[in-house]
Amino acid sequence: MNNPEAYEFINSKDVRGHLASLNYQLTPVQYAFLVWQSKRHTLAQKHEAWRDIIDTLPDCSVPERINCKGWDSLHAVLRGYIALEQRLLSRFQSDEHGAVYEYEAWERVNVQSVPGDNGYRWNGGFRLFCSYDACYQQAHAYAREEHCRFRITKRYIDTSPDASDYDPHITVEYDAGGNMMDVSFMNCNFFSLSEEENALWNESFTGMWFDIPIPFKKGDIVCDNASIYKAGIPFVLLGTDPWYRKEHAKAESYYADYIDMNAHGYSYDHALRFFNDDFRVDYLNLEHWTEPLRGPEKLLYAYRQFVKGEIDAYTLLKLNRMIQAEAAAEDERKMLKSYLRDDFWSKY
Repeated sequence: MNNPEAYEFINSKDVRGHLASLNYQLTPVQYAFLVWQSKRHTLAQKHEAWRDIIDTLPDCSVPERINCKGWDSLHAVLRGYIALEQRLLSRFQSDEHGAVYEYEAWERVNVQSVPGDNGYRWNGGFRLFCSYDACYQQAHAYAREEHCRFRITKRYIDTSPDASDYDPHITVEYDAGGNMMDVSFMNCNFFSLSEEENALWNESFTGMWFDIPIPFKKGDIVCDNASIYKAGIPFVLLGTDPWYRKEHAKAESYYADYIDMNAHGYSYDHALRFFNDDFRVDYLNLEHWTEPLRGPEKLLYAYRQFVKGEIDAYTLLKLNRMIQAEAAAEDERKMLKSYLRDDFWSKY
């Protein structure tokens, strides 16, 4: 296996560099998983990489796990997954009676309604299209102008009620250049998935879990560089799921899946004006935070020192009080300056 090619599908440049320095050997299943979870590659690039695995690497089994069915052949899994995604994309792009399209753009808004997010939202969904081409053209033009990613959802409106599942739809996400990055859907019954296809979609990659080395330690200030929902938010790293399972012998890795491949710590939440004490991201997305922290986010410097044992709790509390007071004073200064006359404001 060409490890550098596999490393390229890891979202974090710091993790990629760390694995390269270790010459860390990935298994074919790990390689396939890294392709699946990449936020940096298009669907076409992922399918190409999976075909390369099939053509160049020996076949192997996919181990059964708590939420992974297990297969005798990784190659068969990859062929089936590619075929399923292509079938979904073909139907997505085919105009059908009783189906409409809508698009949304990923844009920054002024309000943080969810603690721990980065202030971005999916905006749009106000206009419906009967044609995929018409919807794509308008969405792509808007995304080019605003330099943002977008998504299109195809909704089936003339369907019988199904109390056992969600309203059927297919959603495709695109980068700002209009390249397909991800496809998802709801209602397996409506799309007539076979038992094997259902297992491929719900019990393959999402059920995997790996402990891959990362170059971070407790107390580092890091950020998620890939998730659109949490990218660019610095936080003090306190632990990861693999670290926890190593420290607690009874925490078997078998009872974990992709959702548990996370890192957690404290971020500063501007909406709450305090720490978000349960900030979680994928640990393979982590990168060192290299920008200076400003305003109340400087609290993270203090908390990092506390976690590393460089200051005590008393000093941490004093620093918290000072930093919060400075931030509050700056907010008042901006507010007053916005409506005081210049000759009044010049005195302050």
